[in-house]
Amino acid sequence: MKQHWIYRNSIVRFNKNAYKKMNNGKAFNLFLLDGEVTGRMKCTLPSWSGLAYKIPRTYLDTCKDRAYLKQSGVYFLFGKNDEEEDTVYIGQAGIRKNGEGVLFRVAEHLKDEFYFTDEGFVVLAGSQIEETDAEAIPDTIKKLRARCRQNNEIKDGVLTKNYLFKSPSYAASFILGMTTNGKTDWKTADGVSLKTR
Repeated sequence: MKQHWIYRNSIVRFNKNAYKKMNNGKAFNLFLLDGEVTGRMKCTLPSWSGLAYKIPRTYLDTCKDRAYLKQSGVYFLFGKNDEEEDTVYIGQAGIRKNGEGVLFRVAEHLKDEFYFTDEGFVVLAGSQIEETDAEAIPDTIKKLRARCRQNNEIKDGVLTKNYLFKSPSYAASFILGMTTNGKTDWKTADGVSLKTR
């Protein structure tokens, strides 16, 4: 029996047999190379000869002994754009004359901060956020704060979800609503700034 659904003024035919074919799940194996979920991961799929690795930037040097990473491959580099939105770069690497492959190509991207950001600074949910934007505020931060207010992620001057920033100054600007130097503004309970640590 075929069913019809109305979606945004369009009629969509629902075929139960086609849905059953799409709904076939697959099992995969996930191996934690360092014994922790924040470390390197190797993923395999039965009946597939390929491998997938998840490697944090800080672990790249520990992967030089992995022969599979000297082969041809596709890689994904994750980072943030100027609006602090998640972005991904997809690249392809072949085996070079020097015998190096995908790992070597990924390592070449280390100089590109756009794609590789260290963990950075997390502003935690529940943090107090200045509700008024100063005239001197980075445009990217101003847009992010406006989007957070629109999505109720800043509600009554309180952040409702964690946000990761690539620099202490961006995190401080997000909280204070103005341009500021995070290395001097962030301080421990003892009054020690990041700059003096």
